[in-house]
Amino acid sequence: HCRQMLFAGIDLVTVDKHCASTTLEMTKFAQVHGNLSTSSHHLVILKLIGSDFTKNPFEAFKGVLTEEIRNEDDLLQHAVSTGKAGVVQAIRFNRLFLAYWFKHYEEAAEMAALYKTRTMMPLIDIYHAFYEGLTA
Repeated sequence: HCRQMLFAGIDLVTVDKHCASTTLEMTKFAQVHGNLSTSSHHLVILKLIGSDFTKNPFEAFKGVLTEEIRNEDDLLQHAVSTGKAGVVQAIRFNRLFLAYWFKHYEEAAEMAALYKTRTMMPLIDIYHAFYEGLTA
């Protein structure tokens, strides 16, 4: 939901609140796998807002997983090691998206190339094709 709200043009502060609420609800109902991608999407929102990161979207995993996930790099390592291709794909797309919007075009092109090594997920691939075209 967080990503779709962003692409729908919803105010970022509203999206941040929704992401935080969604994470709490998913944690409450032990929806850890769904929370993996949501935390990465929430991080995108926080970075776009220019957050001071007093909110950490990865705190939801404290004590829930066997390994500690403190940041997106830890999350990516966890997703790769546990075979969660959809989470890996979401993180790589989020990094492509942010690199483009923060005008780090070389990094965005690198992320676009890396992203192509993943399993297909059609909805996200539409956005990937768009941003890859912009960085070409």
